[in-house]
Amino acid sequence: MASVLKVDKLDPQSGTALEIGTSGDTITIPSGATIVNSGTATGFGSSAFASETFGARMDTLRTFTSGSDNTLVFETELWDSDTAYNTTTGKYTVPTAGSYLFGGMVKFHETASTFTSCTLYFNVAGVQQQVAQWYDSGGGDVSQLILNFSVPNPSLSVSDDVYMQASATTLDSSTYNCPSSAYTTVFWGARIA
Repeated sequence: MASVLKVDKLDPQSGTALEIGTSGDTITIPSGATIVNSGTATGFGSSAFASETFGARMDTLRTFTSGSDNTLVFETELWDSDTAYNTTTGKYTVPTAGSYLFGGMVKFHETASTFTSCTLYFNVAGVQQQVAQWYDSGGGDVSQLILNFSVPNPSLSVSDDVYMQASATTLDSSTYNCPSSAYTTVFWGARIA
């Protein structure tokens, strides 16, 4: 037979913790009841978004050869919850298996010529995926271009490496750069499930 205890407040003995139930018991909170927390909540699992997140930006001017694939290194971490982003290699190493959302923005700049194409790639566990591309078939006069993207990855495993690569071609097949102006070249990610 169930018993009902009606009180307004339960306090543990001084210096102890209040325990409700025993290991293996189920504590039920009925529909319509509200839990109000004014302190620190622990042990309730993750929130809508998981804790694995990072963001980094490029602060150094990078110069690349026209027509080649180049790994982009974002050397300044803005945040990194698991110390999983490497500012030397530009790679994010997945700390927890799950679904992730990644995004980025890259500014391309050419001073001596104009672009004919710019492409951003996203590399997951050695598989390259094209995520953004601009192409000019008419030989126009584009010397600066910003490409941005966001892409979900439904199933990543622990230790998968994720990084961005860029490729651009110019009319004179020389070089191009990714400038380091504030927040125009960034890379971020978060586990969403």
